[in-house]
Amino acid sequence: MNTKHESDLVEAPEAVQADPQRPFVRVLFIAGGLAFLILQVMFFYGLAVAKQSRRPDVLLVTFDTLRADHCSACGYDRPTTRTLETLAAGGARFAVACAPMATTAPSHASMFTSRYPLSHGVLRNGFRLPDEAVTLAELLRDQGYSTAAFVSSFVLYHKFGLAQGFDVYDDDFSGAEGTQAQTGAWEGEAVPGRTVDRRADATTDAALKWLAAAAVEPEGRKRRPIFTWVHYMDPHEPYVPPESFGDPFGSARMTPGSLEQAIARYDTEIAFADAQLKRLVDAFDAAGRETEPLIIVTSDHGEAFCEHGWRGHGPQIYEEAVRIPLIVRWEGRIPPGRVIEAPVSLPDVAATVLDLIGVDAPRTDFDGESLAAALTKGVRLDDDRPHVFQRRLYERDGAVEPIPLREMDGATFGQSVEVRGVKFAIRSGRWKYYEAREERVARELYDLRADPGEQSNVAADHPDDVNRLSQMLNTWRRRQLAGLLQRPPQTVTSQDRAILESLGYTEPDDDDP
Repeated sequence: MNTKHESDLVEAPEAVQADPQRPFVRVLFIAGGLAFLILQVMFFYGLAVAKQSRRPDVLLVTFDTLRADHCSACGYDRPTTRTLETLAAGGARFAVACAPMATTAPSHASMFTSRYPLSHGVLRNGFRLPDEAVTLAELLRDQGYSTAAFVSSFVLYHKFGLAQGFDVYDDDFSGAEGTQAQTGAWEGEAVPGRTVDRRADATTDAALKWLAAAAVEPEGRKRRPIFTWVHYMDPHEPYVPPESFGDPFGSARMTPGSLEQAIARYDTEIAFADAQLKRLVDAFDAAGRETEPLIIVTSDHGEAFCEHGWRGHGPQIYEEAVRIPLIVRWEGRIPPGRVIEAPVSLPDVAATVLDLIGVDAPRTDFDGESLAAALTKGVRLDDDRPHVFQRRLYERDGAVEPIPLREMDGATFGQSVEVRGVKFAIRSGRWKYYEAREERVARELYDLRADPGEQSNVAADHPDDVNRLSQMLNTWRRRQLAGLLQRPPQTVTSQDRAILESLGYTEPDDDDP
């Protein structure tokens, strides 16, 4: 027994060493594992490519200074926006869409970041969107989108931060026909060619040239989906529509230098830009992807025509200055002709686009909410959801004087607006409440159902509603402070200081006593 056991112990290693199959089996095992891993990678890569190929092209168009009630798509009696009418008929229109500030750069920054101006920090034109902000363009580029922007005003120059996430950012107007006064520099930035804007036809030409190249299918594979933002400046003053477009609303027959004539010229600018929008939409529809394009058209703010004593925009945040169009079309996904009555705001745009096309994003920092379910399924939105507005930052207290219209021989309309400190408003349900603690009229309350033009301040008659809305506004301001894009104290800039002051916090300068 012992001898046999010892023999087994000795012979076993020899048997293992003599097995010629072991190395081959090991190689097969390793090769099989590698092949499995490769197949997994290919499978998930294929899923990603397939998902990307199903995502739509996205076209976002913003009209500068376009108030909702001057759009025929929103019920205006002049046919100013035939293209918007067609888009709304094929998709959805929001009956009450709002801009958070009646100023270009802050509202655009809110649209792209889903944040209010106090949170992203752009409180007036010339302030820079911080690099820490995450934009819709960045999120879509990370998902494989080819991104491009074509803007029409130096206010949106790339150095002010809105170019974040765009592969192409076309903001050079040096060879274009401008309508505004030329200048060599603005807010410390040199202006190429001294031209600060361009007309909608030139911007559309640039966008279509890029689209023609971007829409080409690479040999043997699908092209990347496209995200394009196009900004039209035309409705902004000066009101100088191109002569070639004609005079569809008869401004030449009106009293020279009259407010009536100014409005007719403004409406003509809208109609001209809308005609260029048709060229853009037609090109996107013909771009040739399996999925229909998602098209969003809106504005950054409105324009006052002396409803509250002021012509233009900036120092006031009444309805004429902040009510804007918002139309979304996605054929096959959004039922045609849908009208959504509940109020919404520009910070909702980014959240909605991401939700519609199925992109997961870190939304804890979003002030806006997705409107996708309302668009695609008809889910009712909350009519009482609060929306906040802020007057743009003015460096000094005092009177903001009326702006002469040089195209109308320097005609001015309305009166100056006194600004002191900061001014906010909050809209919830039927009420819109204003608070400007340093001004003569510190509190205003309007019943938008009974008084949509905000002509009768009923704050004294509804103290409970005033106190409730004031508390809501103060809670919102504290929340904005908590979510503010913070920088180390030693690098606080004048822009940061302005934000803190708007929140009710002030810090002395280093050389203050």
